[in-house]
Amino acid sequence: MMMDRQMQQRVWQRVYGKPMPPKSQYNREKLQQCLRREQMNFRYYDTLRMDPIYGAAFARLADDTMEHIKMLRQILGNQ
Repeated sequence: MMMDRQMQQRVWQRVYGKPMPPKSQYNREKLQQCLRREQMNFRYYDTLRMDPIYGAAFARLADDTMEHIKMLRQILGNQ
């Protein structure tokens, strides 16, 4: 479910009690840097899913990292 900008602002205000901070180009670049790093991490974890000893742990890391990627993409898409 994608949140529209108004809903995102209402949720932010309800949770944090203040308006969303302004988004700067610097913040966008840092978010993109995080996204690239998460994508690299995902590729690494995903290749180790079949490890006989730690495969389940790497699978969990890959799945969690994919959730982070989705969140970052959503944030970057709303800017």
